[in-house]
Amino acid sequence: AGGASLVVFRASRHPELAWALVEFLSRPERQVQFYALTGDLPARREAWADSALAGNRYARAFRVQLERVAATPKVPEWEQIATRLADYSEKAVRNTETVDAALAALDRDVDGMLEKRRWLLARRAQSAARTAAGGSR
Repeated sequence: AGGASLVVFRASRHPELAWALVEFLSRPERQVQFYALTGDLPARREAWADSALAGNRYARAFRVQLERVAATPKVPEWEQIATRLADYSEKAVRNTETVDAALAALDRDVDGMLEKRRWLLARRAQSAARTAAGGSR
């Protein structure tokens, strides 16, 4: 649902062909076909009109969620964050930690992961401010 499964790498030797494949696989009819083959739910809203999905009461909850999805954050740490999110969600679901404790621990872990990024961005901003003021070092 976040749309991160199909990509064209910057260093691709055949970016036009790669993009054509992404467009092909993104077509609603291909996503319905992929669903029939694998059970993976389509990201394209148009694909959900197909009778295989429209009439599936178990898939309905995912269709409702599709209206509220957002792309994942574009930060290198995202995979680590997603892993921690899954770990703490499982602890809360299994009642080995309270929801509040799991959320506090997740917040603490993610804050630590992003601390270096914030430091680097602050340094970059300070450097840009010095350069704009005419006093680069």
